[in-house]
Amino acid sequence: MASNILSNRLEKLEQEGLIAKQQDEKDKRKKIYTLTEKGVDMLPILLDMILWSAKYSADTNIPVTLVNRARDDRDGLLEELRNRVAF
Repeated sequence: MASNILSNRLEKLEQEGLIAKQQDEKDKRKKIYTLTEKGVDMLPILLDMILWSAKYSADTNIPVTLVNRARDDRDGLLEELRNRVAF
Protein backbone atom coordinates (compact mmCIF):
# COMPACT_ATOMS: atom_id res chain seq x y z
CA MET A 1 0.00 0.00 0.00
CA ALA A 2 1.30 3.42 -0.88
CA SER A 3 2.32 5.52 2.12
CA ASN A 4 0.04 8.41 1.13
CA ILE A 5 -2.99 6.10 1.04
CA LEU A 6 -2.09 4.62 4.41
CA SER A 7 -1.62 8.12 5.86
CA ASN A 8 -5.02 9.17 4.55
CA ARG A 9 -6.74 6.13 6.03
CA LEU A 10 -5.06 6.54 9.40
CA GLU A 11 -6.01 10.22 9.44
CA LYS A 12 -9.66 9.36 8.76
CA LEU A 13 -9.68 6.76 11.55
CA GLU A 14 -8.17 9.33 13.90
CA GLN A 15 -10.72 11.99 12.89
CA GLU A 16 -13.53 9.52 13.60
CA GLY A 17 -12.10 8.85 17.05
CA LEU A 18 -11.29 5.18 16.42
CA ILE A 19 -7.53 5.51 16.90
CA ALA A 20 -5.19 7.91 18.68
CA LYS A 21 -1.76 8.96 17.43
CA GLN A 22 1.29 9.56 19.61
CA GLN A 23 4.89 10.31 18.82
CA ASP A 24 7.33 7.48 19.51
CA GLU A 25 9.55 8.47 22.46
CA LYS A 26 12.57 6.63 21.03
CA ASP A 27 12.27 7.82 17.43
CA LYS A 28 10.52 11.17 16.98
CA ARG A 29 10.00 10.45 13.27
CA LYS A 30 7.68 7.53 14.09
CA LYS A 31 4.07 7.61 15.17
CA ILE A 32 2.35 5.06 17.40
CA TYR A 33 -1.33 4.38 16.80
CA THR A 34 -3.59 2.85 19.44
CA LEU A 35 -7.28 2.04 19.56
CA THR A 36 -9.50 4.40 21.48
CA GLU A 37 -12.44 3.19 23.55
CA LYS A 38 -14.62 3.77 20.49
CA GLY A 39 -12.24 1.64 18.42
CA VAL A 40 -12.20 -1.14 21.01
CA ASP A 41 -16.00 -1.19 20.94
CA MET A 42 -15.74 -2.14 17.25
CA LEU A 43 -13.67 -5.27 17.98
CA PRO A 44 -16.67 -7.65 17.93
CA ILE A 45 -17.70 -6.32 14.52
CA LEU A 46 -14.16 -6.61 13.15
CA LEU A 47 -13.85 -10.14 14.50
CA ASP A 48 -17.10 -11.13 12.77
CA MET A 49 -15.79 -9.63 9.53
CA ILE A 50 -12.59 -11.66 9.87
CA LEU A 51 -14.58 -14.86 10.37
CA TRP A 52 -16.83 -14.06 7.42
CA SER A 53 -13.81 -13.39 5.20
CA ALA A 54 -12.14 -16.62 6.27
CA LYS A 55 -15.29 -18.55 5.38
CA TYR A 56 -16.08 -16.97 2.02
CA SER A 57 -12.78 -15.75 0.62
CA ALA A 58 -10.15 -18.40 0.08
CA ASP A 59 -7.43 -15.91 -0.89
CA THR A 60 -7.18 -14.11 2.46
CA ASN A 61 -4.03 -14.27 4.54
CA ILE A 62 -5.86 -14.55 7.86
CA PRO A 63 -3.83 -16.67 10.29
CA VAL A 64 -5.55 -20.00 10.89
CA THR A 65 -4.80 -19.74 14.61
CA LEU A 66 -6.75 -16.47 14.79
CA VAL A 67 -9.72 -17.95 12.95
CA ASN A 68 -9.74 -21.02 15.19
CA ARG A 69 -9.47 -18.94 18.34
CA ALA A 70 -12.26 -16.63 17.18
CA ARG A 71 -14.52 -19.62 16.50
CA ASP A 72 -13.64 -21.60 19.63
CA ASP A 73 -13.17 -18.85 22.22
CA ARG A 74 -14.66 -15.64 20.85
CA ASP A 75 -15.37 -14.10 24.25
CA GLY A 76 -11.94 -14.97 25.60
CA LEU A 77 -10.24 -13.52 22.53
CA LEU A 78 -12.26 -10.31 22.75
CA GLU A 79 -11.43 -9.97 26.44
CA GLU A 80 -7.73 -10.51 25.72
CA LEU A 81 -7.76 -7.89 22.96
CA ARG A 82 -9.59 -5.38 25.15
CA ASN A 83 -7.08 -5.91 27.96
CA ARG A 84 -4.18 -5.09 25.62
CA VAL A 85 -5.48 -1.57 25.03
CA ALA A 86 -4.84 1.07 27.69
CA PHE A 87 -6.95 4.20 27.81
